[in-house]
Amino acid sequence: MNKSVIAIFFFVLTLGVYAQKKDFYGSNFTVKYPANFTAEGSMPSANNDDTFVSAIFTSPDKKVSFYIYSPNTPALPTDITIKEGFGELLASSGKKKSKNKVYATSFYEPKDGFTHSYLITCDENDRVTKVVGRRYKTIKDLNASDKLYDEFKKSFQNNN
Repeated sequence: MNKSVIAIFFFVLTLGVYAQKKDFYGSNFTVKYPANFTAEGSMPSANNDDTFVSAIFTSPDKKVSFYIYSPNTPALPTDITIKEGFGELLASSGKKKSKNKVYATSFYEPKDGFTHSYLITCDENDRVTKVVGRRYKTIKDLNASDKLYDEFKKSFQNNN
C-alpha cells in the first residue's frame, strides 16, 4: 500500500474519533462531549439522587477541559472560582418573560497554570442559572479546541 493512502486512512480514522460524542446526563441537563475526553461529575445535586449539577470534561492530553454548571435553583457554583462581578456583560435579552444576561470572564490561574474562560448566564435578579467554560494551557490549545468547544456549548439541553 502506498504511504499517502495509509496517511489518508489514519487521518480519516482520527477525524472519526474526534467526531464521536458521548452524552452526559446531569441533574437537570444533558450535554454532548467528545468521546475521547474523560467526564467527571463535579458538584453533586442537592436532590441526593446521585446526579451532578456540574461536570468537567478533560482532553486525553489534559491540556484542555470543558465545564458545565446548571443548578436546580439559581446559585453560584462552588466547584470553580468566578471572579467577583462576573466579568464583561456580553448580552442582555429584553424579553418580557426572561431577562437573562450573559457575562464573560477570563483569567489566568498561576496555581494550576491554566487560563480559565467562562460564560455566565444570570436571570433578571443576577442569580446564576448556567455556567459554561473551558480551561487551557496555551493559545495553541485554545485554538485547537475551538470547534469541539462550540459543539459542546451548542449541545447543552436544560431538562427542567
